[in-house]
Amino acid sequence: MTLSKPMKYVLLFLALYVAGVLYLHFRPRHPMGWGEALLFTLVITPVILLWWRVRDWMMDRSREAGEGMREARLARKRERREARRAG
Repeated sequence: MTLSKPMKYVLLFLALYVAGVLYLHFRPRHPMGWGEALLFTLVITPVILLWWRVRDWMMDRSREAGEGMREARLARKRERREARRAG
């Protein structure tokens, strides 16, 4: 069964939300009440998901830049090799 992208994000949001609430309520030091944990996690969950998306976007951009630099370096090597053979 394949889920659509929006459904995956909804399920991810809910899983992250539930995990955050449970962690904040049952943590060993300074546990929060249910109301505080629910409210705090409701605020912080979208921030965490946004940071995750931004990180993925930045990593994709850096990967593309690295591939472009690698191709340019290989092209320069080929040109130098051909110049040595011709010259």
